[in-house]
Amino acid sequence: MGRLSLYADAQGRTALHESGFSWMAAFSLPVWALQRQQRLLAVVILVVQLGLGMVVAQLGLAEGTQLALFVLNVLANGFLAAPLQAWLLRRRGWVRSAEEPPPRPARGQP
Repeated sequence: MGRLSLYADAQGRTALHESGFSWMAAFSLPVWALQRQQRLLAVVILVVQLGLGMVVAQLGLAEGTQLALFVLNVLANGFLAAPLQAWLLRRRGWVRSAEEPPPRPARGQP
């Protein structure tokens, strides 16, 4: 689980952001974008993913290669979703107002 950050905008609205890997984004990036009310981003992602799927199908790659590309796509979506959301929030004028502190090591551990 990633660390939580609270963002606020000029109107006083708040948004919660979690850093780290996102399973929702990993397997369905457009649904992840819609969940965060990013409709245009969801449409762009859907078009890009459909285009990539068509390109891979036209290349006639072996099944093992297609599986490797799928796994790579899933991992990239999961790891890049949180930084993308933070960037979009900052770009739209949202400011980080609070952040969860890093976890403390357990007693007896360095």
